[in-house]
Amino acid sequence: MTWIDRARLVMDERDITQQDIADALGVTRGAVGHWLCGRREPTLSQFVELSEALDVSAGWLLAGE
Repeated sequence: MTWIDRARLVMDERDITQQDIADALGVTRGAVGHWLCGRREPTLSQFVELSEALDVSAGWLLAGE
């Protein structure tokens, strides 16, 4: 399972949209869509902010730990 799979799992379980993430991180919904499709990678700080927006640890999101 990749970080993208874990992010999508949490988003589905908690009914969080890409727009919700974009608003929380101050980026466009398109940017979040690119991350979740694997076309682009978030920066390290964006990744940490993403984990905070999903209310999970960055370690769990990255590696399932």
